[in-house]
Amino acid sequence: MANLPPILGESFKLERLEFAQDRISKELAEKNLTAEQLKSITTTIDIRMRRTPRIDKATKPVYVAPNLDNATIAGIIDMLGRTREEMADLKKTEGLLKQVLSKRLEDAGIEVPLANMAEVEEEMPWFQKGGG
Repeated sequence: MANLPPILGESFKLERLEFAQDRISKELAEKNLTAEQLKSITTTIDIRMRRTPRIDKATKPVYVAPNLDNATIAGIIDMLGRTREEMADLKKTEGLLKQVLSKRLEDAGIEVPLANMAEVEEEMPWFQKGGG
């Protein structure tokens, strides 16, 4: 494929990234390996995380999508670029808040209670408790 120039907005540009990543196929592994072989190459990791679910879900502001009826390609690229920058900034803020919260909880000797797994599974259906 020819090396095409990026599509430009006023402040951002749109480029495509292509790369390959090796992954183990679960289906092929289960098909070609015995249960013992599969177990010998499987590692279970424990994930510990804190959640901050909204106490009263009715207080969550309603998301309003932007009207994109008259948006140009360049305008959409700039909106996408700004959104990604805001997401990166929010991720940094989240990390900072997590660090400060951990330190303050530690200093105060407060232990965070375990989440109700039924609620977690209802809110995040993709979540499956692992371990063993």
